[in-house]
Parts: sequence; C-alpha cells; structure tokens
Amino acid sequence: MKNLIKKTALSLGFLTAMSVSAMADGFLQGPILEVKDDSKSIVIETIYQGPMEIKVLPSTRIELDDCGWFGMDNIFEDGDFYDLKVGRHVEVEAYYPNTMNQTPTTAMPPRATKIEVKCHKMAY
Repeated sequence: MKNLIKKTALSLGFLTAMSVSAMADGFLQGPILEVKDDSKSIVIETIYQGPMEIKVLPSTRIELDDCGWFGMDNIFEDGDFYDLKVGRHVEVEAYYPNTMNQTPTTAMPPRATKIEVKCHKMAY
C-alpha cells in the first residue's frame, strides 16, 4: 500500500512538473520587424534567437512606456494592437503552448501575455 502511494505521489509530481515546464514563461525583447494584422501577430528581432513570431491574443495587455510629451501620455491607458508599429522596441512576456505532438515546422509561436512598447528613439 505504501509503495502504491509513493508511486502515485511521484507520478503526480512528475506530471505537475511537466505541465509547468510546458507552460513556462519567457521574456523576449527587441525591435518589431513586421506586424501581421491578418494573424494578429508580430515578428521581433530577439537578441538571442533571431527573428521570432509572437501571437498577440485578445487578452494580451499592451502597455505604452515613455510615450507622448515627457513620457506622460497614456499613463492610465493601455495600448492596443495598432500601437505595435515596425521599428518600435518591445519587451514581451510570453508562454510557449504545449507542442509535444507537433513537429518543429508546425510548432505554434509563443503567445504574448504582456507587451511593453518602448516609444523612445533607439540608438540606431
């Protein structure tokens, strides 16, 4: 009986760890290279992985940082998909959907939970 309880506990622990790692959060940043209005996604140039497409969901929170006069515009307002413009630097909090049954060519892009748009000018 103790052995069965121990195996069950280990199985549940393993399954929990797998589900948490499958939905692990990621942090991406870089300039927007392309805005795909039809699929509601953006392509950003990440520092480590090169260009990456990120799906923007209806529940994605878009924050505008340093926008308007002295960075004071839209303090109490969130942005929307149309504030994502080519060339703007973004910081994205995203999660990777479960892709265990998919090949790398059909894997779904990460889903954004929060996008912070940096409106200040970049160095180049």
